[in-house]
Amino acid sequence: MGDGQTWTWEEPKARIESRVNGLALTVDPFTRKHDQVHMFDDPKQLYGSTRTFSVSPDRVTVFEVEMGCETYRSNADDLRDAFAGFILMDFSTGMIFDFISTGQK
Repeated sequence: MGDGQTWTWEEPKARIESRVNGLALTVDPFTRKHDQVHMFDDPKQLYGSTRTFSVSPDRVTVFEVEMGCETYRSNADDLRDAFAGFILMDFSTGMIFDFISTGQK
């Protein structure tokens, strides 16, 4: 953002519940918006791992997630309208892999 500013991807009234083998997150409605930097506006609630994961340079590495979502007051047929996602970031190459769902798509 420049000038030492930071941005936190966190909705102040998000409700987080512990569930068997995971968690449930409810944000209704979204209230935060970044009007100047588009990539800061896209994720409304974002969590990152506190550890890194080693990958083999010569074998396939597999990451697996079981994910579901339900969107509110949105078009579930339009991935751009609202979605939940699982994001893999490889900081050594700059590659980012987004896996998203609206609950129907």
